[in-house]
Amino acid sequence: MNYSGILFDLDGTLVNTLDDVADAMNRVLESRGFPLHSVQSYRDRIGWGSRVLVEKALPAEHGDNGFEDENLVEACLAEFLADYAAHPVVKARLYPGIPELLDELEHKGVPKLILSNKTEPIVHQVVDACLDGWTFLKAWGNVDWRPRKPDPQGVIDICSQVDLDPKDILYIGDSEIDMETAVRAGCLPVGVLWGFRDREELVASGAKILAEHPSDILNIFQ
Repeated sequence: MNYSGILFDLDGTLVNTLDDVADAMNRVLESRGFPLHSVQSYRDRIGWGSRVLVEKALPAEHGDNGFEDENLVEACLAEFLADYAAHPVVKARLYPGIPELLDELEHKGVPKLILSNKTEPIVHQVVDACLDGWTFLKAWGNVDWRPRKPDPQGVIDICSQVDLDPKDILYIGDSEIDMETAVRAGCLPVGVLWGFRDREELVASGAKILAEHPSDILNIFQ
């Protein structure tokens, strides 16, 4: 099959943002006297959006256990978003091989899109800081009126705006959320193994192809 474009997730796929996310969340926890978490432990807390991250980071009696303190969650969410917005690209970096992949896609004129569950203003900050050397037709994040992944509506809408059909694009992501989104939207789900989830999780969530290196994506597209 000939594909017409590529839709990328952002965190864990194009850009390694784990340290900056973890640092911002830990600063919020520290300010309230709550236990901190290791950077690596945040791999399992991100991907569902900022609110879920906060719920999963708070101590069990306050957070993601079905008995959330809603006022505390909302307050910590606001603090996290403000802190992270002020420090979104302190340690963020492109994954090895991503610049070369994007160079080649740009050379071939392949349409490229970004869809993230990160809030949209921060998506734009990260894209501007880390990906300004390449052209993305659209880079969307989470806004109040747009359903978050794994709801497929974001994929459908972003593709519609650039005259692409979801069934004609590769969806490149690193999480079960991404693979489920791709399946529900009718895209080809491609899971990357350099991100925040492992091979088994990606396959179980619907990944049809796994990429071990960014250069694999070019081969899949071609």
